[in-house]
Amino acid sequence: MACGEDDPEATDTSNSTSNSTSNSTSNSTSNGTSNSTSNSTTPDGLTCESACEMLAMCDPIGNECPDVVASGIETDCATECAANPGIILGAVESLGECAEYAPILADRLGAGEMCMFGDCMPAASDYSPGVEDEWPECISDDGQYNQIEMVISSIGRVGAFEEMAPLLWENPNTPTADDFLDARELYAVDEGLDSRVQRREDEHYPKVSDGNGGTLSCRDAGVPEMDPKRCVGPALILPVINDAFQKGAMGEDPEVNAARLEAALLWFFYVSSYKEATTCTGTKKDCDSAWAYYTGGEPRDSGYGLAKELQRSSKWAHERVWDGILAVRCWRDLDSGDEAMDLDTRDRALSQMDKALLYGVSRMIEDRLLAMSVSTGTEREAYWAWLQIMGPVLDRELMERDSAIATSLAAFFASDSVTDEDITAAVQSLRGVFTCP
Repeated sequence: MACGEDDPEATDTSNSTSNSTSNSTSNSTSNGTSNSTSNSTTPDGLTCESACEMLAMCDPIGNECPDVVASGIETDCATECAANPGIILGAVESLGECAEYAPILADRLGAGEMCMFGDCMPAASDYSPGVEDEWPECISDDGQYNQIEMVISSIGRVGAFEEMAPLLWENPNTPTADDFLDARELYAVDEGLDSRVQRREDEHYPKVSDGNGGTLSCRDAGVPEMDPKRCVGPALILPVINDAFQKGAMGEDPEVNAARLEAALLWFFYVSSYKEATTCTGTKKDCDSAWAYYTGGEPRDSGYGLAKELQRSSKWAHERVWDGILAVRCWRDLDSGDEAMDLDTRDRALSQMDKALLYGVSRMIEDRLLAMSVSTGTEREAYWAWLQIMGPVLDRELMERDSAIATSLAAFFASDSVTDEDITAAVQSLRGVFTCP
């Protein structure tokens, strides 16, 4: 049955006593995932009149089933969908072509991940503020980020990103050449974004070797070309940014180049959060920068930059990233010398934070893929430009978890164009690998 056609068995479920059950099994072996089976049953009292209508009401974006999208979100129904995630899986049997999107639709209200993965819980070794865990008492137990220094310059860099947004990627009109020039000024202020992109190193990779037992800095001439993955800022991110600004200022593909700039800077924020958390080992204030590059200095229920974008795709991942950042701060509180010594605890905290960040990035990518699948023309081109930059950010982690999927997705994101069938396959591949934050 095509989505939008009435299904007699799904109609008037408000008085139903249906025992329809959908089983979702998660057997991931990655840290933080329990091997479990989630058994969900359509509950009595569902106010939506049919499965298709229910999905439409539970989908604030409404892209996946355009024929049945209501004119507005029905608050009561949406609330029920969020409170009873099992209704999604319990009702999708009659949805035909839309069934594969059910977990993504449900996740618009934070229910889909619970629905699909059941007991996907933090690892026993993870830090959880205010909860009994394996960690000693520390400064993060109040659930807030407690700054090491009063002034954190990284907050201003995320602020510049937010000021650039309405000029470029969030501009309701086509960005003009002047918009790109104005955004460039925000990007290039003294000690601003440009200064850090030019020197950013990715701590996921070892330092560049000089061949004689020493290491080289990515700030030195010729070094970025020796190891682009380590020297990600000057070697990979900066060329995209410079090219997009130049082309946008010349009036060339403004929507596409605005999307490229957004993606490149989100990539920078992800790498920077992890980098600063790592170098906090020897420079305590870098923990502040790790928090700032993710949140923009905002509290847990808010956020700018990467935090704002990630929350739009997965509130669950955002919560877990916050726990990871607090784990880093907790470690540095417990190991408070000028040079941290407890590297095992540091690595636990870093792993917890990075796993959640990667999951969140994967969900951001899924959302853009699905939005692209229902777009045409310039809008579709802009989505694809964004995806061709952000998609490969997951390549390192994908290769570690599933090399076959990594190879397939690398080819996908390197393609000049893709079909909707290709997009569906990519979404399913990402879902299969990134199962728990």
